[in-house]
Amino acid sequence: MGQAQNVARTVWHCNRVRGAEVALLCQQVLIGCDGSNSVVAKFLGLKPVRFLPLWAARSLTYMPDGHSFGNRFLHLLGEGISFRLVPVDDKTIYLSAVQSRLPKECASSRDPALIQQVALQAMQGYPEDVLDVVRRCDIASMSLAQLCYRAPWNMVLQPFQEGTVTVAVAGDAMHVMGPFIGQGGSASLEDAVVIARCLAKTDVLAAAAAANDDDGRKQAKSIEEALRSYVKERRERILRLSVKAFLNGQVIVASSELKKVLLRAVLAVLFRGNWDSHGDYDCGSL
Repeated sequence: MGQAQNVARTVWHCNRVRGAEVALLCQQVLIGCDGSNSVVAKFLGLKPVRFLPLWAARSLTYMPDGHSFGNRFLHLLGEGISFRLVPVDDKTIYLSAVQSRLPKECASSRDPALIQQVALQAMQGYPEDVLDVVRRCDIASMSLAQLCYRAPWNMVLQPFQEGTVTVAVAGDAMHVMGPFIGQGGSASLEDAVVIARCLAKTDVLAAAAAANDDDGRKQAKSIEEALRSYVKERRERILRLSVKAFLNGQVIVASSELKKVLLRAVLAVLFRGNWDSHGDYDCGSL
């Protein structure tokens, strides 16, 4: 689906979405979970993603004799770099190095060895055990991508669901954001729970049994109501996450100390109290 070139409205009349590698019958429902470059998001008319002047190098490191980080999440800030280390298990570590300044030859590079070298150069002075994680990373898993996001102000009125067809978006296709508060993946899982619950509440199975009535219009109406409920329930949550991630990203890329202070003040006012409260959210059960 992610390789599809376009989705035309006329295609929906024959209940088929055609992609470069996909021909999917979607008489019941289509949920676009195809990432920041979502074809389904484009079909729904969502605004294009925006890019930050930040690049994230990501990789995995496997240490056969184990590592010393336990289950601790490590976040280190340096000049022009933000480094995150997350243990996956007792032998595997996920690492991410977000950089604001890259050599021109690296910004568009797909050479994992060069990406690793540039990250290590930016991490001069870091603890030796942290540098060792980067040196020993699985070079085949090393990647580099420019960070992107959907503008928070667009979250207010974006058409995340199409009223005339049973189509919606979820995950990064709906709310891609920078990795500054660590909630992108969690929010996607929340989407899955909420959309499943909304579909179940509308008794989709019963509607499907009556699909032959009125050429399936009753079934489509039932699913349309479920998707509308899903979008209504998720909009406020993803708006708050998007605003918080956006402001944190702007603090990192701000060129003046005054702007950084003002942005931190806005964050303190909007999200006063427990700074990590965004991670305590309960989206309910299935």
